[in-house]
Amino acid sequence: MTPLLLALACVHTPPHLAPSGEWKKDYTRREETREDGTYCAWEAESLTYKGVPLWSAEPPEGENWCAAADESSRYFDVVGQDGPFLSVRTVETGCCPERSTAACLTWNLETGKVATLADYDEHHAAKRITDATAILADEDYKGFVLADNGWVVKPDGHVALCAVPAAGAHSAADIREIDVK
Repeated sequence: MTPLLLALACVHTPPHLAPSGEWKKDYTRREETREDGTYCAWEAESLTYKGVPLWSAEPPEGENWCAAADESSRYFDVVGQDGPFLSVRTVETGCCPERSTAACLTWNLETGKVATLADYDEHHAAKRITDATAILADEDYKGFVLADNGWVVKPDGHVALCAVPAAGAHSAADIREIDVK
């Protein structure tokens, strides 16, 4: 393959300018043991940018919060960042596995909204989706589908689309990243 063809085969989005502020992860927890000895807890991580909550969670309030809360938690791990685009994996758990969900998404810190792949790079979005869809046809991805608007920017500046089981992701381990450059 000639150098020109090699260069055309690899799609790469130029780096975005760094955002004008820092993002922050906040942690909140509330726990209680009921009079009957039953324990319940609630905890969550929230994402803020310039003091504005993007993915926020407020602890349950009131005297009877524990009766409805049981045990629940909400966390996120940062996958990568390119300029204002911050990619995370989220996990929310309840008392039962069927109440647990996991997702990958990318925030545009400057707009305060979840970014689409086209928001990140409108020129290469369609090609990346086509490439990921073709990879899903492989036997290793049997039973997986592309997550709705699930994509991440990797630390090396490349992009990955997220595939999840057709029934949904219940943990971060259920998410598979399909590198699409």
